[in-house]
Amino acid sequence: MDFFLQLVLLGGGFLALVKGADWLVDGSSSLARSFGVSPLFIGLTIVAFGTSAPELAVSVSASWKGAGAIAVSNVVGSNISNIALGIGLSALLFPMVVPRSSVRKEIPFNFLVSIAVLALLIGSAGVFRLERSSGIVLLVFFALFLEYTWEMARKDRSLPEALAGKQANPGRTRDRHKSLALLLVGLGLVVVGGNVTVNAASKIALLMGMSEAFVGLTIVAVGTSLPELVTSVRAAMKKESDIAIGNIVGSNIFNLLLILGLSAVVRPLQLEQRLYAVDMLYMCALPLVLWLFSVRDKKIGRGEGALLAASYVAYLAFLLWRG
Repeated sequence: MDFFLQLVLLGGGFLALVKGADWLVDGSSSLARSFGVSPLFIGLTIVAFGTSAPELAVSVSASWKGAGAIAVSNVVGSNISNIALGIGLSALLFPMVVPRSSVRKEIPFNFLVSIAVLALLIGSAGVFRLERSSGIVLLVFFALFLEYTWEMARKDRSLPEALAGKQANPGRTRDRHKSLALLLVGLGLVVVGGNVTVNAASKIALLMGMSEAFVGLTIVAVGTSLPELVTSVRAAMKKESDIAIGNIVGSNIFNLLLILGLSAVVRPLQLEQRLYAVDMLYMCALPLVLWLFSVRDKKIGRGEGALLAASYVAYLAFLLWRG
């Protein structure tokens, strides 16, 4: 009976996740058009923050409870699966055009922030440690990132569109309210649907006799990134590459600067280097690989998507081997 209930929850959660991703993409796209800003800006900010909500809750809560390893590994694992699995599967199914701005600015920034976090974490005696002072530094850089995205939005808007937005226009206002409502409801469905899907899938796996370690390393690890994954795949299907790329890159930046920053301010984070060195290096390498794939033709094709997805499968196999 419990198995059947979990199957129903799994199906319902996944349907909510997919429908929420559809509404999130449609609402984001129409909201961007109504304000005269690029979908990339919406993807880097509103969508990225919303899909990072599960990571924010898990990492800050883990830090509060003194589980620094969970707080850090949650962010690292999410950033890895975002690029390797999220962009990999999206491009494998629907090749994506990478916005010029992302090639020149956001993806390199994601890489530099990853390296900076690794440098801040490196301590002594085989320990990764992120102090409160380092957390404050990350939050300062997050504020600078928000300032950058605000300038992006300001430059996106042409003068006629900006003036039109200030004029009384009930029709436009209603459209914006509808788009915002669609975006927020979609975001809520994505977060709730992802959580229900992960919990149900984990319980089904345990009922089938799979170990807790295997469930944690596979279903839960991938599940925390389900909002980003499904949203980016649906955005790629709808030819909204700006939202797909912005969602992933923005989410990674949010994870590293906001979530790790807040977690370290709540309580300094500490974990063993030998257990997480490979994960950290893989996380740092992925934005560089993504940039190399996109810098020439400004797009990620099926071949590049297959390589990213295959690297994630190899990483999961390494995790299971490592135990």
